[in-house]
Amino acid sequence: IPKGDTIILDDPDFPAFLYYSKHEKIFVASKEGGKKGEWWIIAYRDLSEIVNKNQGIWVISKNIDALPLDYKKTDVVDILNGYRFLRL
Repeated sequence: IPKGDTIILDDPDFPAFLYYSKHEKIFVASKEGGKKGEWWIIAYRDLSEIVNKNQGIWVISKNIDALPLDYKKTDVVDILNGYRFLRL
């Protein structure tokens, strides 16, 4: 994943690992979103808006079909340990 691209993770266990990868734009998707001040947690309902406003978006999830995103099977770049990597 190029350093300037945005990463959206559908798993709360990834951010610490990716934080040390020196990527600058890493977010976690969750059903409800984050608490006040948790800017890095994005509610599922806001994903489409973020994807549509930005380029170089990567989504990493074990259950891509559960996310409210419009994607094609060809968007899946890789699968690793059950996680699908989509480039949108």
